[in-house]
Amino acid sequence: MIKELSKKEFDATCTNSMRLIEPGDTSITPVNIDDYVEECLSTISIEPDTQSIEIHYVYMNDQKGICHVGINLGPQNLFLVVITKPETGEIMGHSFLNLSK
Repeated sequence: MIKELSKKEFDATCTNSMRLIEPGDTSITPVNIDDYVEECLSTISIEPDTQSIEIHYVYMNDQKGICHVGINLGPQNLFLVVITKPETGEIMGHSFLNLSK
C-alpha cells in the first residue's frame, strides 16, 4: 500500500544532516522499492517517460535512519521521492517533487 506524505510529513523527514550517497556505497542496506514505485506511477495523471525513469539521487541522514530516493520521471522535471528506513526495510511513503514549480 502506498502513502503520499503531506508537506509537513515530508519536511519532518528532512534534516540538516542529509548527505548524498554515491553509487556503490555499501554503508547502507538498500530497500527494494520496485513494486512501490510501480504502484505510485499507476496513480499519477501524467505519462512518465519510461525510457528516462531512473534513480537520480539517494540522500541519507547521519543516523542512517532515513533515506530519500529521488527518481527522475522524465523531461517534465518531476521526481518521485520515496522515503525509506534502511535499517528496518520499511517504506515510509513518498512525495512528488516538481522542480518546474
